[in-house]
Amino acid sequence: MDDGKTRETVDSAPSVGDRLLKLKQLFTQWNQDGVPEGVEYPTSMLDLLTWTDEGHGVYHPLRSKRDINTKSGPNHKVASSVAVLLRSLKPEPAKQPEKRVYKTQKARRVRAENELEEIEALLDDVTKQWNQRGVDLEATRTLLMYEREHAKRLRKEVDELVEENARLKRELLSHRPGLRVVE
Repeated sequence: MDDGKTRETVDSAPSVGDRLLKLKQLFTQWNQDGVPEGVEYPTSMLDLLTWTDEGHGVYHPLRSKRDINTKSGPNHKVASSVAVLLRSLKPEPAKQPEKRVYKTQKARRVRAENELEEIEALLDDVTKQWNQRGVDLEATRTLLMYEREHAKRLRKEVDELVEENARLKRELLSHRPGLRVVE
């Protein structure tokens, strides 16, 4: 490592001022966009002393109360703005369970009876449709069988007519030997 930097400057943590600025940027963004779901963040300046969150670029904690002094010191203005931003962060409100509304037994029974009537009516409709499709299918099968039988009869009749036509041609040719059949 001969680039002019010592091991001490490469591996050391950023300055307190830089860390406070990073926190200020992060908390400003969270105040605008909301705290991401599942992120645990400090709720006080004292909690901020040991807090790190590598997922959001906070790798080094502040460690000293002097670092978060908002009244005096080299970084008191930034620390003060971080404190204000930290107080203004609002976690997502937890969903309150819905209050159970009391319903009388009669109201529950009437509702259940109405639902039962709707379900029975739906069942009747589906059953009627099912039965109608069965009737339609049977009618189609009967019609198909009739058409097949009719087609068989017509083919048989055509075969008989072709045979009769051939017989008549032979008979005609046998009575008049000079004729030729043209097809």
